[in-house]
This record gives sequence, structure tokens and C-alpha cells, in this order.
Amino acid sequence: VSGNDGHFEFVSLEAGQYKISVDADGYENNSRQVSIIPGQKVTCDIRLSKIVIDQTLKVTPTNLDFGTNQDELSVIITNEGDIETEWSVNLGNNNWLSVHPKAGRISAGKSQTIVFSVNRELVAEEKSAIVSIAAFGNSYPISVSCTPQKTQGELVVEPTTLDFGEESSE
Repeated sequence: VSGNDGHFEFVSLEAGQYKISVDADGYENNSRQVSIIPGQKVTCDIRLSKIVIDQTLKVTPTNLDFGTNQDELSVIITNEGDIETEWSVNLGNNNWLSVHPKAGRISAGKSQTIVFSVNRELVAEEKSAIVSIAAFGNSYPISVSCTPQKTQGELVVEPTTLDFGEESSE
């Protein structure tokens, strides 16, 4: 066991070859061979490298367009990291939009579907928003848009005046 500064010492070792192994949580293990010679003090520095954990969440798609008739669209989140993570969706102040589930846990290498829904009664004009999924201490944005449904059809006739002249009958 070393001190807080990593210093360690072995006293009264017999001469010979020794292998010193060092490990610490969050670091890659490392070892060195050391030769002990009688009457000599030996210094052995061992450097530890921090373990890099891959922490990536893939979101597909990153753009949801509800158009004029879609009420539900979904995204798939995939944990491309090395560890399980918690995630949550932030919809901001967009009361016309809801999501299920709103939060959860996802294991490394696994995927999960998140369903977004639009309340069409609250969409009287074009809406767009950037919502986000938080995971691994990062924010993953999703662009969302919605167009109101048309309640009445519209017919346009042009030209508004017809001149058949003397020879045309159609």
C-alpha cells in the first residue's frame, strides 16, 4: 500500500530480482522488474495511466418532423459507451410535446426507443424546438417541428374570368 503521494518503500529485502505490480481504481495496472543489490538503495518509478472510458450515446434520428398528420415519432438511443448510464429527456417549455419514457438507464451496448407525441390541440401555428437527451454528462440535441393540421380544404380557380371569343365553345 502506498501513501497518498504514491510513495512506497520495502525495507530489508534480500538481493535478487523482484517484480513490482501497481494497481489503483480508475487506472491501468502496471509493473516493473527491479534488481536489488546488497548495500544499494534502488528507486523504482511506476507511472499509471488513467483508464479512458468511452462515454457516447448515439441518437437516431436527430430530427423529428411531425408534419401535418403525425402524432407520434420515435428516436432510438444506443449506449456506445463502456458503462451503463442514466439518461433523461428535457423538453423545455414545449407543452405541445410529450415523451415516454422521460428517463431511464441503459446498459453498455444496448438500445432503447423513446416515443415523442404531439398534442395537436396545442398546435395552432408552426412549432419548432430543440429538445435534448442528457447522458454521460453531455447533452444530445434533437430538432423537433410540427405544422398545424388544415381543418378546411381550399380550392383556387384561375383565371377568374373566361373569354370564349366568337369561335371557342370550351
